[in-house]
Amino acid sequence: MASTNSLHSPQWHSNPVLRIVFRFFATNFNVSYNSFLRKSKDYLGVRPIPKAPRLKPVYTMSDQQQYEPPAFDSNCMTLTRYVLAQQKKVPSATGDLTQLLTSIQTAVKAVSSAVRRAGLTHLYGMDGSTNVQGEDVKKLDVLSNELFINMLASSFTVHMMVSEENETVIEIETEKRGKYVVCFDPLDGSSNIDCLVSIGSIFGIFKKTNESNETKIENAFQPGRNMVAAGYALYGSATMMVLALGKGSGVNGFMLDPSIGEFLLTESNIKIPSKGNIYSINEGYSHLWDKSVTEYVRRKKDPGCGKPYGARYVGSMVADVHRTLKYGGIFMYPATKQSPNGKLRLLYEGNPMAYIIEEAGGIASNGKIPILDLQPTALHQRTPVFLGSKDDVNELTQILVLKNEELRIDGTLQGYECQGLDDICIIKHSIHNPWHWIYTGIMMGRRHNRRQIMLKSFTQNIVKCQFSYFSTKIFCMSPSSTLAKPSKLLSIVLVVLNNNMPLYNFKKITVVPTAKDFVNIMLSKTQRKTPTVVHKHYKISRIRSFYTRKVRYTQQNFNERLSMIIQEFPKLDNIHPFYADLMNILYDKDHYKLALGQLNQARHLIDNVGKDYVRLMKFGDSLYRCKMLKKAALGRMATIMKRQAPNLVYLEQVRQHLSRLPSIDPYTRTLILCGFPNVGKSSFLNKITRADVEVHSYAFTTKSLYVGHTDYKYLRWQVVDTPGVLDHPLEERNVIEMQAVTALAHLRAAILYFIDVSEQCGHSIAEQVKLYESIKPLFTNKPLLVVCNKVDVTPMDQLSEANREALSIFEKNNVPLLSMSAVTDEGVMEVKQQACDTLLAYRIENKIQAKKVDSILNRLHVALPKTRDEKVRPPCIPEMVLQKQRLAELQEFKKKLEKNLEDELGDDYILDLKKNYDLPDDIKYDVIPEFWNGRNIADFIHAELLQKVEDLEKEEALREEAGYYAVPKIEIDETLREIKELAQKIRDRKIINRNESRISRQSSKPTTPRTAPARARGRSATDFRNRMEDLGVDMEGTDEAHFTKTRGRARSLTRSQSRTNAKKPRLGSMQRSVSTSRSQSRLPRNQSGVRDSSMQLKLKQVAHKAIAKKVKKQGLKGEADRFIGTKRPKHLYAGKRGIGKTERR
Repeated sequence: MASTNSLHSPQWHSNPVLRIVFRFFATNFNVSYNSFLRKSKDYLGVRPIPKAPRLKPVYTMSDQQQYEPPAFDSNCMTLTRYVLAQQKKVPSATGDLTQLLTSIQTAVKAVSSAVRRAGLTHLYGMDGSTNVQGEDVKKLDVLSNELFINMLASSFTVHMMVSEENETVIEIETEKRGKYVVCFDPLDGSSNIDCLVSIGSIFGIFKKTNESNETKIENAFQPGRNMVAAGYALYGSATMMVLALGKGSGVNGFMLDPSIGEFLLTESNIKIPSKGNIYSINEGYSHLWDKSVTEYVRRKKDPGCGKPYGARYVGSMVADVHRTLKYGGIFMYPATKQSPNGKLRLLYEGNPMAYIIEEAGGIASNGKIPILDLQPTALHQRTPVFLGSKDDVNELTQILVLKNEELRIDGTLQGYECQGLDDICIIKHSIHNPWHWIYTGIMMGRRHNRRQIMLKSFTQNIVKCQFSYFSTKIFCMSPSSTLAKPSKLLSIVLVVLNNNMPLYNFKKITVVPTAKDFVNIMLSKTQRKTPTVVHKHYKISRIRSFYTRKVRYTQQNFNERLSMIIQEFPKLDNIHPFYADLMNILYDKDHYKLALGQLNQARHLIDNVGKDYVRLMKFGDSLYRCKMLKKAALGRMATIMKRQAPNLVYLEQVRQHLSRLPSIDPYTRTLILCGFPNVGKSSFLNKITRADVEVHSYAFTTKSLYVGHTDYKYLRWQVVDTPGVLDHPLEERNVIEMQAVTALAHLRAAILYFIDVSEQCGHSIAEQVKLYESIKPLFTNKPLLVVCNKVDVTPMDQLSEANREALSIFEKNNVPLLSMSAVTDEGVMEVKQQACDTLLAYRIENKIQAKKVDSILNRLHVALPKTRDEKVRPPCIPEMVLQKQRLAELQEFKKKLEKNLEDELGDDYILDLKKNYDLPDDIKYDVIPEFWNGRNIADFIHAELLQKVEDLEKEEALREEAGYYAVPKIEIDETLREIKELAQKIRDRKIINRNESRISRQSSKPTTPRTAPARARGRSATDFRNRMEDLGVDMEGTDEAHFTKTRGRARSLTRSQSRTNAKKPRLGSMQRSVSTSRSQSRLPRNQSGVRDSSMQLKLKQVAHKAIAKKVKKQGLKGEADRFIGTKRPKHLYAGKRGIGKTERR
């Protein structure tokens, strides 16, 4: 029996990690086998283990399926082989990095073995010391740190090391120093050792920055972008090493095979998904998080619509990041109130993990900038860490940036008109809806028109923020700057891109289908998007999965569609009070909320049905039972939706009516027109805006709110026309009147109360004044103007004393009284101007009185330098520039151009285009008409033009008389005549062939295919005899020749019976009536059924018309047009359809 301390002990041969560790100690520290075993009892636990008998593995599976163990790959890619292959791609490589990575994987193997045997070797528990961070150190931490340090130091490639367990830089002996700097965490998550949770090691490799061989700490203070390699090892159910070498090599995973002691490539070019469904964060510190992180986690838990994220947190960074790398999602370790700088270390945790994630296609950030761009300033510097899928990290980063800006927004400053100020940036509005889509960008107001325009948009992302208000940020820019550096420019400013953009857009609400259509859409989608083939001989687990998928998919579709309907309809508690009251008046708030609530309840019921039947599906023991469970689940879901039919119909009617409502912005400058019906409100709206509201002479022509827009002082104004209001109690007013009351109550605007002084509206002036007193509480804290309309019928100076007395109440209350006529346009623009000026002054006065603008005005200051002394400091102009200017002044032009003349004469310059004409001066400026006496003047540029025309006409007449233009007569000889006759015959024959071809194509023969044309009658004995006679062959005595014997169509058994005479006597159409006892031969197909020659001629005409009609129709098609028999074949439209397979062509 072999000795325990012998190299040939079975224990050494079966454990390659121990062999590698021993060789390392034996080579570097001159340790014998006996001393190594003696010193390693406490750490590695090497004890003699009896050799167990080797058992043959037995593999069994259900459903009578035989399992064979996988074959061993003889061409396996080891970690060393992979690194060598990457080294070959770099011609300048020295192999030092390969040697360094080999030492790291040796240390990982040793740590892996120690972790797996920790319980047997008494490595659990505390070591009794603390590390530099003040954390208690465990025994495995000490062992792992020593293994990494010894392995790396002996590789002769490391210049210096930084470890989590060491307070200072780990220096290497001078003769062993290389060119690489290694930062590592020897054992991450060591607090989970005792409970057997996955832990790991992390490392990052830099090149030293200086050429000297001295150890300088600056070599470790490099941004993560400078790393040449990074990786981590995960000690879990298997030992996994993930490595990123950069330069396009990607991220690769290697798993340790304990049987051969090598890391084998199992996952190449790992890519993180762009969006996941898992978030990892220690929620035990949630009370210490920043509000933005809390908000983000809340959204992941309760997204409103869609599936919520799952929470997975191990407590070991390596394990959590590895899961995020595989499945996507986000890993978060944010700063807290107790750790404002974060908790994870930048050099040996943040940088390596960020490098791996970014190489895999993800993002790693500290909440502000990428982690790899951070400049380290201390060995154990900490940082917040947010890494994972692109979409998830981008969403979190946007929320963090916006929250950190702490924009306090106040709606009272919206629309601030900066009279007399230079370039001002104004961002508006306040919003009542806490969920509002807004863009990010920079807005700059122009001095001349004071309109807000987009100067530069530095991001195209749409940010969804939750603010109760968002408001003005004003900063001043120098008049000469375009987008220089403003004094108070924020990195991100929340803006609404267009002032005219409606705040509430109800037109984008998706159509609500009926209950029947809803069920059909969902079931059809399930049929199209899920597999459709399953057989009873499949494994029962596969059958269950097949039907479970259908149930879950249908439930998810119902959930998403119902969630979209509930989410898109406005919430009455969140929208502006004006729209909330308007919807209450139009649709009944209780009915509206009840309909949405019942849809929400239906959504929960369908979710519960899906969960119940998925649970029952696990107990299905046959295809039939699983199918019936699926049928029952889908049937219950459909029944639930059918019960919601009235609610769906009601919501669709609400949606249609909402989409027809005008887009009214409750925050912009607004004029409201109110008064009795038929007093001229709509006529005034049509005059000052581009609106085209219906106007008639009867009351209540306007039955709903109408909106028009007008411009005044380069500002956009909103004019709202309200329905007429009658003078009776509020409870008795109908829906039409309540719309006007809602607008007056909730819109902050200028009120124009219209009075018909002609009393053509059916109400006296006293009644109209009484209505004013009745609704006067609605005008509180709003500018008010009274407009006396229809003064063209009854002027103001012709009013009776009673009416004057009634109108005097407005003068007593200091209410402006204006007069106008919409028919003659008298006073229309004056009313508009005064209303706009009144509202403008009112808004500015309110802002100034609120004293909220003081902090803004204090920042509107342009700093100008003060004179320091009396010394004049002229601008310094180089001598060469002055010399060029003097030469330019002395230089004379050889020829003065029109431009030079214009510069000299200035305003006296007149452009003369005729001064260079080659004409005498006395006629150069004469005005020449284009036509004179019906003739074109340009034709008479030559003298005696008419005489020349007459001479030419006489010359042409003489030429014609002399036969100059006569065509010579050509004599035709006999040969040429024959050629012409032959050509005419050929042309005639072509016409005949073309007509015969058309006729043959028209004929329909069921036995011939579509593409084969109908053929005319072919060869016959008579035709053959005629052709031979035409060629001069004597055909007498050939009646019984062999060519007259053709095979008949009869199904005879012998050849002699089927041989008949080819030319049988046929009976004409006139002989058919004669009774005969002998058989008659059949007529040709083109003559059968034709009685006589007149009928044959008629048939030819019909065929010609049919052919012409078809040719004309087909002639419109191009050469590429072909016949397609079935454009929608069933086998391509039944069952599941993938992308690109729904169309045959």
